[in-house]
Amino acid sequence: MIDAGLYEALLERLPEMADEVADRLVAEIPLYDKLAAGSTGAVTVDIRRVAEQNLRFFVRSFRAGRLPEPGELAEIRSAATLRAAKGVPLEAVIAAYHLGARVAWDAVMADKGRQDLAWIVTAQDHLIRYLQAVVPAVAAGYEQRIPAEKEPK
Repeated sequence: MIDAGLYEALLERLPEMADEVADRLVAEIPLYDKLAAGSTGAVTVDIRRVAEQNLRFFVRSFRAGRLPEPGELAEIRSAATLRAAKGVPLEAVIAAYHLGARVAWDAVMADKGRQDLAWIVTAQDHLIRYLQAVVPAVAAGYEQRIPAEKEPK
């Protein structure tokens, strides 16, 4: 779907993009600000790590013109289960994925914003379809955690 040049440029920018996602999550989503303020930096490092992993999944899928692979979705689901275990509300995690998608889109457009309209529409469609695949995986991760909490002891 994207050429090798854009793919390599996005891969090189992954650390910078992950930093932006982490910074914006703390700035824009109150819960992430509280989590970061109440930690010694470990939470921010974890947010950045998960953001970079998910941005990498998006860039790979964008290059290949495919949706996330089952193994990638399993990792996303697992990360969501951990967020649920830490008490992070589902809506905050879903908002984080959408914010990450915005950062990814901005990076794509910064490098390829002069493409023709058909390319831009196709790229935007891929981003939306990617989110349609990822958000249910996040919700499934939360569902895995909820039944475990409701089991009789």
